[in-house]
Amino acid sequence: MGDGYHVRTTKALPQGASHDLFHAGEGSISLEWNQQSAQAAFARQADGRWILTWRMGSGAESATTYSLLFCGLAVDGIGTSLNGILIGAAPERDLFSIDFANLSMNPQAVMDSLSREGWAAVANPNPQDRLHLRTRPDRAAPSLGKFYNRTPLQVLEKRRDWSRVSIGLDGHLEGWMMTRYLAFGAAMDGVKAAQPDKVLKEAYPNRRPYPTADLRETAPAPMGYPMWIVGVAGDALYVLLDAEGNTGYMPQDWFWGGNG
Repeated sequence: MGDGYHVRTTKALPQGASHDLFHAGEGSISLEWNQQSAQAAFARQADGRWILTWRMGSGAESATTYSLLFCGLAVDGIGTSLNGILIGAAPERDLFSIDFANLSMNPQAVMDSLSREGWAAVANPNPQDRLHLRTRPDRAAPSLGKFYNRTPLQVLEKRRDWSRVSIGLDGHLEGWMMTRYLAFGAAMDGVKAAQPDKVLKEAYPNRRPYPTADLRETAPAPMGYPMWIVGVAGDALYVLLDAEGNTGYMPQDWFWGGNG
């Protein structure tokens, strides 16, 4: 959009709704109403859309919370593993089209409305294996990286033994994977995440991922937390993915232990 402001209008907000500036930040909006007993948060995704990411409601006896990611639903919070995420796309998440009066507080209802169409997960029979993302539907084509089981994918096209897929929303990782090593629909739920759970060494405090695998760009990738290590690029880099669909790269030796 360039410099300056961009003005858009949402549907009517709930009566008494206000912007919670304390919990909001760059790229996020936090709304609360009903004397703070109802809350909803929105974040700007990698493709520029403002999307519902978190919903909380509380009553006299109970409170319910769920989180919505670019790739699905997490009922018990977003952790360091992709195992807690039901992969798919929830309807009516756009800030500028959402009907606040009918915004569901029931995680099961949101789960039931989740669309699995157009989604897949990496599903190697051997969880120690990682699946190549190729530039062409050919096993001899250059690889854009190798990806761990349960990496969420948007399926753009199927061609014989291959599927053209996208990892994240920023358009950096789009290519071809062999269809027989992917899980679709309910079968995605049975795939256990295999990505390593690692932390940065103390020598690299607050370092951010590079936007490209050549590590030449000094500006960090616009990534948030949590970030998951979803693959490897070459022999020395991890590929990272965040809840808004941003991707980036970090050297493996910046992390504690092993090389995945």
